[in-house]
Amino acid sequence: VAIGMVVSAEIAFLMGLCDETCVREHYDFVQATGLPAFVPSSLTIDDVLYKMSFDKHHVKKPTMGLPSTMGTFAKNDDSFAFEVD
Repeated sequence: VAIGMVVSAEIAFLMGLCDETCVREHYDFVQATGLPAFVPSSLTIDDVLYKMSFDKHHVKKPTMGLPSTMGTFAKNDDSFAFEVD
């Protein structure tokens, strides 16, 4: 979950939904708790995509809630879900 929070912030930044401060706050929060903040180097992108295919939010494409600020989800029309390529 902790790694997913940071990854969600990184994706939100790449999609223009949040700023660098939001991303940094996610890293700071996760690291302050002592939980892992980075995907282990032993995992490839294919490993991550494969695992995501089992997530309950994966329909045709991975779907995620993405932050606009720390603790606030970005709104996508009438939903908080964003398809992620």
